Amino acid sequence: MPKTAQFQLTPEFQRLRTEQDSVLTRAQLRRLGADRHLISRRERAGTWRTIGPHVVALHGGPLSRRQQLWAGVLHAGTGAGLGSWTALEVAGLRRFESPVVHTVAPHGTGRRRLVTDQVQIVVTESRHLNDEDFHPIKTPRRVRPERAAVDAASGATSDASCRAVLAAVVQQRLIPADRLRNEIARRPTLQRMRLIAETIADVGGGSHSLPELEWLDAVRRTGLPEPTRQRIVQRRGGRYYLDAEFDPFDMTVEINGAQHLDMILSDADDERRSQLSIGGRLVVGISSYTVRQELDRAMLRTARALYSRGWRPNRTVVGRLNRMAAGRGQQLWPDTVRALERSA
Repeated sequence: MPKTAQFQLTPEFQRLRTEQDSVLTRAQLRRLGADRHLISRRERAGTWRTIGPHVVALHGGPLSRRQQLWAGVLHAGTGAGLGSWTALEVAGLRRFESPVVHTVAPHGTGRRRLVTDQVQIVVTESRHLNDEDFHPIKTPRRVRPERAAVDAASGATSDASCRAVLAAVVQQRLIPADRLRNEIARRPTLQRMRLIAETIADVGGGSHSLPELEWLDAVRRTGLPEPTRQRIVQRRGGRYYLDAEFDPFDMTVEINGAQHLDMILSDADDERRSQLSIGGRLVVGISSYTVRQELDRAMLRTARALYSRGWRPNRTVVGRLNRMAAGRGQQLWPDTVRALERSA
């Protein structure tokens, strides 16, 4: 029987091919008896495909997404696994998908980024990586979601992206805020530690979307009263989730994202606002678009609503609000601006 046929019939080869979705390392193939000459012949024949210097796909066609993930883990070397954004992808995170396969490997592994026509692999080495960081049974090997989320946030390309991924994993119920807090507690040298810790505190308090976090930051910077943030309130007619509740002023601010455009959810929101408004509670809706694109306008709207419920700012806050309004020719809230000037 030809050497190739013998090789393909070995039980170990069949097991690895099945378990690793037809993606093996050169070292695995060599251990089974396939030398580099056999691999080259198979590649020239179009039945196998090499993926960088360390990995071989046991077919000549395009790689499926799962095969790309296996290629990433095997390319990254011993002790490696899927990390950050890719580990979150396979954990079920939505709206953050990327074609790049992100992996994490022990420090000193020496494997580098790989870009081919079939897969893009990024290898990040870590001095703080052990078996407890990885999921015990899932394949391809990947870090636990809380480790992945903190790594993604720490290495994000912007502070906004850092905050967004932390908000998303809590909002999408992949990871409770407590597990994120436990993760950063054991890693005191993280980049962006302060921002990550503050964001986890905010999402743990109920601000579960990036626009809500941005609005909350702006409220604090402007000097408006601190809301209690999102919590469940029992009212006659049901339980309601309030984005930002100002109890002393009997007022709620809701930050409405794209999901509020859905007809069914919009109808539920209208019903909720109606129930909350009964008895005189003021419910103020601000779109996530306004928060992202016209944050000053969102602050002026919030301030005007608070003023109507009895809040009175000090002179410093009045100055900030005046500057916000001046940039718009005081066309949005002229009556409130004048009243604020008098109150100061």
